[in-house]
Amino acid sequence: MAVGLQPANGLKRVLAVFVDWFVLTVVSIAVGILPNSSLYYGVALFLLIDVGLTAFFGLSAGRFVTRIRVVRVSDGGPPGLWAAVLRTGLVAITGWIGLFYYSLSLRFRDAAPPRMWWDSAAGTQLVLAAAPRSLS
Repeated sequence: MAVGLQPANGLKRVLAVFVDWFVLTVVSIAVGILPNSSLYYGVALFLLIDVGLTAFFGLSAGRFVTRIRVVRVSDGGPPGLWAAVLRTGLVAITGWIGLFYYSLSLRFRDAAPPRMWWDSAAGTQLVLAAAPRSLS
């Protein structure tokens, strides 16, 4: 686990996914990808947005709203491009299976796994974002 950072809880993780899909849908409609174009364009837009924001900021729209972020386990910094590509690719390929596994683990283990397999493979973790500093 990233030193000094608290893992994100299950509710924030799930809410972040729903916010991300909502934002992706709105952006897709705004740029004309949905409903007239191929699903491939929507997937490409998702990968572009998610990889870019995750690599350099550890955020997505949903993670920003729910105040969680993706960090490197080794030092707590932003994941970087390779880790973001690997993580997002695994999420895109196995995401629903991961959410199903996550739900089952909550039901039968009474605790969520601290990291999903895509985070383990990429050397990342979802953590609570630091509270904003006051200006005073």
